[in-house]
Amino acid sequence: MIILVTLTIPLLTMLRQSTDYLTTQIDYRIAQNRIFSALSLIRHPVFYCGMGLPVDTEEYRVAFGRSRFQPFNWAGPVSAVKSSIGKENGELRIVYAKSEHIKLKENFEYIKQGKTISFTKNINENSIIPRNSGIPENTRNCIIFKSSFPVFNPLIVRSANKNSPHVVVESFINPNFFRLYKNDTMYVLCAMKVFCKSGVLYTNDFKISGDQPRVDGVNDIRFNVNKDKQNITIYLLVRGNQKFDTFKEIIGIEQCPTELAEEWTCKKSNYQRYAVKTVWRLPNCLSKNFFSKIEIEEQY
Repeated sequence: MIILVTLTIPLLTMLRQSTDYLTTQIDYRIAQNRIFSALSLIRHPVFYCGMGLPVDTEEYRVAFGRSRFQPFNWAGPVSAVKSSIGKENGELRIVYAKSEHIKLKENFEYIKQGKTISFTKNINENSIIPRNSGIPENTRNCIIFKSSFPVFNPLIVRSANKNSPHVVVESFINPNFFRLYKNDTMYVLCAMKVFCKSGVLYTNDFKISGDQPRVDGVNDIRFNVNKDKQNITIYLLVRGNQKFDTFKEIIGIEQCPTELAEEWTCKKSNYQRYAVKTVWRLPNCLSKNFFSKIEIEEQY
């Protein structure tokens, strides 16, 4: 009996340790999946953010006729603002382009060749919404071409017939002249808000009304947009599913700025939380200064 007890105690200890380790690893994997899911929602919009759009707030609004509708009245194609629940830099507003995989049939010069552009195949009737006159009200009123000259040139779709390869367009920012080039791909304008509330990551992509819950277990998210360096920094706080008996320290909190770290750590939790910092470039969000630098370098 003594021998049995002697053997049983270490075995139970090992079993408990193994169970605790397995629970911790599963919980960690759940948190990592949440991090991956949250960042995946933002990755594509970040890469295509600002394509063909002015970065300057005033020029951005002029490009859409000073429309009072979102996202045309935002402070440019990318910005971080206070969220609806009062968190500083807690809401990302991002305007980006999405390829429709159809190409221009020929070179086009606005006004000289009219206002109708032609494609190599018919346009998907669900991809764009014509706005017959006035300011745009919907992101699908607008299309973008990467090769446009001048570069910053979102176009308002005025007419598009069902199952037709032709579209009538206008430009608020270049009303008298612009060029498009053969085989350039058409992009449709898209926009999205990203924010967190009540432990859930939400987006609003303006495709349907209201906010859309996307990832649960996300305690907070913050953004820092640096237009000069053309990058965005994302701070993400997620948790696992396992509720422990004691308060757990946040893993990775040292990556965060002091003020944010203090805000997150002062709120105790029995869940294991993970803080993550991610920095992404904004390769298509270019300012006029960028092109001025290129011209200077070419001269010398």
